[in-house]
Amino acid sequence: MFADKLGIGAPTVSHHMKALIEAGLVTAEKRGLWVYYRLVPETVQAVANELLALAGCSAGGCRG
Repeated sequence: MFADKLGIGAPTVSHHMKALIEAGLVTAEKRGLWVYYRLVPETVQAVANELLALAGCSAGGCRG
């Protein structure tokens, strides 16, 4: 189980996964007792691009 690997409780994982869903970074699909999560590639890429820009990076590399 994911929570066991992280060393935290399932309620904590659920809380943080809910925040990621609300941010649009993850989608969730409930199947029976289990919930399956997936990254939203477009949103993750957009966040990565913003972080790279904040760090002064571009397609040509990072300054520094």
